[in-house]
Amino acid sequence: MKGYNEFELANFLVNPSYISLESALSFYGILPQFPYPVTSLTPLKTKIINYQEKEYEYAHLESKYFWGFVKKDKFLIATPEKALLDELYFMAKKLRKIHIKDLNLEAIDQKKICELSKRYSFIPLQNLLGKLKIC
Repeated sequence: MKGYNEFELANFLVNPSYISLESALSFYGILPQFPYPVTSLTPLKTKIINYQEKEYEYAHLESKYFWGFVKKDKFLIATPEKALLDELYFMAKKLRKIHIKDLNLEAIDQKKICELSKRYSFIPLQNLLGKLKIC
C-alpha cells in the first residue's frame, strides 16, 4: 500500500486496532528506542502479520479496556497515559517486559494515569503502579 505510513497500515491490517505498547511509547518519546515490530492492541485474537518486510504485532485486549486512543493524522494511537497503562497492564500479566528505568515519565501526566488506572479491575496492575510510585 503506497502512500501509507506503518501506523496507518497497522490500523488497516487489523480493524479494530490502535497503536499502543512499545510503538506508542516510542512515538511519544517515553521509550527511547523504536521497537522493530509495530505494536497494536485489538479486541480480536492475538496475531503477528509480516507485510513488506515489517512485522505488525497485535495483542488481544479485552473489549472493556479497548479505549483511550485518539486519531492522529490518519491512524489511531493510545494517548501517552493509556499507552503506558497498556504496557504496565501487559507487564502485570507477565506478557511483556521492558526496563522501567528506560522510560521517560516526564511526558506522562501522573494524575491522569492514576485516574485512568481506576478503570482497570486488575490488582497486579494497581500493585505495579504503586511499586513504581506512579500512583
